[in-house]
Amino acid sequence: MNHDTPKDKPSSDGTRERVTGPFKGYHVVALGSFVGGIGAGFRGFYKICRGLPDSYWTADSIAGGRCGPQSSSSVGAMRMAERAAALQIQGMKSNGPAGRK
Repeated sequence: MNHDTPKDKPSSDGTRERVTGPFKGYHVVALGSFVGGIGAGFRGFYKICRGLPDSYWTADSIAGGRCGPQSSSSVGAMRMAERAAALQIQGMKSNGPAGRK
């Protein structure tokens, strides 16, 4: 697999975002974000994209999701999201000329 260098973008509120890939022709943008309330902590979210997304919020995704349990850090939540996306991509056809036929 060919992997671009991950682009990790931290924000002032502790949220972290990273774009990785391509994996079978797809890029993943993962987010580790603080979720308050009972059992407050960081939760991971992901989007799977055909093209290289600029950010989680503007990504043109074909699939996505969230994962749990909550993590004590944004990096941990982001890594859980990346693993969940990788598992989903394993079951998908390749995103390339041969995979789209």
